[in-house]
Amino acid sequence: MNICVIGCGYVGITCAVCFSRLGYRVVGLDNDPGKVKLLQQKKPPIYEQYLEEFLVQDGGNLSFTYDPSVLAEAEVVFITVPTPVSIEGNWDLSYLESAAHSISEHISGHTLIVNKCTAPVGTTEKVGQWITEAGVSPSEFEVLSNPEFLRQSTAILDFLHPYRIIIGGHSQEQRERLRHIFSPIINQDFPSPIPECSWQISTPVPTLLTTPRTAEMIKYASNAFLATKISYINEVGNICREYGVDVNEVARGMGLDSRISPSFLEAGVGFGGSCLPKDTRALIGMGKTVGYQPKLLEAVLEVNREQPLKMVKLAESRVGDLAHKKVAVLGAAFKAGTDDTRESVAFTVVDELLTKKALPVIYDPMALEKVRQRFGDTIIYAGSAREAIIQCDCVLITTAWEEFRDTTLYDGKVVIDGRSTLSGIDSIEYERIC
Repeated sequence: MNICVIGCGYVGITCAVCFSRLGYRVVGLDNDPGKVKLLQQKKPPIYEQYLEEFLVQDGGNLSFTYDPSVLAEAEVVFITVPTPVSIEGNWDLSYLESAAHSISEHISGHTLIVNKCTAPVGTTEKVGQWITEAGVSPSEFEVLSNPEFLRQSTAILDFLHPYRIIIGGHSQEQRERLRHIFSPIINQDFPSPIPECSWQISTPVPTLLTTPRTAEMIKYASNAFLATKISYINEVGNICREYGVDVNEVARGMGLDSRISPSFLEAGVGFGGSCLPKDTRALIGMGKTVGYQPKLLEAVLEVNREQPLKMVKLAESRVGDLAHKKVAVLGAAFKAGTDDTRESVAFTVVDELLTKKALPVIYDPMALEKVRQRFGDTIIYAGSAREAIIQCDCVLITTAWEEFRDTTLYDGKVVIDGRSTLSGIDSIEYERIC
């Protein structure tokens, strides 16, 4: 089977390399020649665990191009282009519309088109309308929704060993066609290239066949719920701090209840990344579009906006006025294991430090180049955690990279920990944000 993946970002590259490992012939299509050139050289444009290894060991099934004529040979097209959402919750679907127009210009024969983009309810139908309006007969294609649930830093594991697969189509025949493509994953009957996969996956993988609109809503509802759990435990943690209660112990006790579970109950500096903030805003926007005010979801984002600022206030309470003082910020990626800085809470912290006229000294093992693009020469860059810490009196930990757990780094320093990275150190002044 020939598969074309339009859009070679995090989701698109993961889909392409994983489908190729399952034996499908895959072409990744992107309109960025620089990105395509890197991928042709088997060099990933992003950092993601196992990605470079999979590119190097593609078995000859995988290629990349910026020439849309390859769509003519595709039996299945996965669309994985960006769908940005503004702060007000409005979508930019121009990339998706452009992908639909490319498909309409080049498809040959009956084509299964799968929308993996996170986009408002009804978008999968809109893709079909765009293609039909371009002159393609509805009998020549089908459009389905297949939302992705990939976590950055474990995206390849999540693709090959998922917790669930959601397929949204207008007919049972459409859904079954797409389920057949995923059957090696659903049945887990392929030799896993990652034998150290640490979690147990139900076999067969739970698969829900539903309508496109329901599939689209499942993605938003899932991510907004995870965001809600994080803001909830941060609220609890802020209260616990005033009463001298360890919120981590509280979360452990809560998580013993199977109805709650311990996942996403890690109190700290808040959430960032390309999914949770964006998808929560989008669900708020969808509610407002139909005249509903999503008060709970708005509060989730408000808690998350305020949480990083608490780190700076704690620093001030420890070292006084921050003006002209160097403050180490450890971590710029929104989470460990990735170089993605989109909506990183570290950026919020650095912005606040600059407002206080402090001198931020930042280090991240993977994301410093993206920090330079954001802040230029307004801050100080360090080549290692030790280099950042040694020149500062106060240290703020904003990303839970493993190397930041080295307790010998912090002797004599004031440390404000936004990720519960450290514990049991007597030689430092240490506070967790919650």
